[in-house]
Amino acid sequence: MIVYLYGPDSYRRGEKLKDLLCSYKQKNPSMDLRHFDFEEEGDGWIEARDFLEQPSMFQSVKCAVIREATTPDSKEWIAVLKFYIENKNAFIIISDLKPPKKAFSFLLKKPILSQEFEKLEGVKLQAFLKKKAKDFGISFSQPAWSFFMVYVLEGGEFLSKKISSEHSVWLGIKTLEKLAPISGEKEISLSLVKETTHWFSRDEVYVLTRGILSSKSWKERVGMLEKAFSQNEDPAYVFNSLAYNAREESLVSLSRYDVSVKSGGLEYEEALLDFVLR
Repeated sequence: MIVYLYGPDSYRRGEKLKDLLCSYKQKNPSMDLRHFDFEEEGDGWIEARDFLEQPSMFQSVKCAVIREATTPDSKEWIAVLKFYIENKNAFIIISDLKPPKKAFSFLLKKPILSQEFEKLEGVKLQAFLKKKAKDFGISFSQPAWSFFMVYVLEGGEFLSKKISSEHSVWLGIKTLEKLAPISGEKEISLSLVKETTHWFSRDEVYVLTRGILSSKSWKERVGMLEKAFSQNEDPAYVFNSLAYNAREESLVSLSRYDVSVKSGGLEYEEALLDFVLR
């Protein structure tokens, strides 16, 4: 028997894989289980084939969990998979990032059980996270939920520079996991979400950088910069925000730092620190 899971949403794909393994283990407690990752091991299919073919001394049922199983360009591996399509003594669970190549298109046809995990965006992402929040027993106030969704959609941009829908799902789940133990039976407030996420929206970054530019105390400026760094703000974004708000001498100074950064002289973090210590 073969189950084929594929698609870019690794979180939901991974959850489905866990559910399947849990179900199989309950029905077959002594099941012989092995994990393979063909992306890491180019010839991993040979080990997987040998595992499936080799009889077990104490277990009658085998289960092979294979990641990126459609990577090998091998007719022999394709033949192995086709052989086990209706074999009741072997479970093969495949988890792939991309849809199968033409040679593996049979994995999308019955009796193989296949399921796609597409990108979650917009309304679908919001509906999914609402359901997960309910599963965690979390209830948001409307302002808190609005901030949470902005954080999920934009927060990762400052954490990883380029946000993707997959990162949005993971960021949302991890935040819900943080909120669950402290939510109790009360409605989650905006202040609690902000305290938990430690994240600035774009508007708040502008406020922070304006504070750096207006403060006459180097200690205050360093403190505000440290706050930005501690929240994992992208140094390039903080620098550009400073430049956007700067005037006169500060703008000239930042222009010089910009030249140094782009010519390889300083990193953004070094330029920012040097600027606030002026």
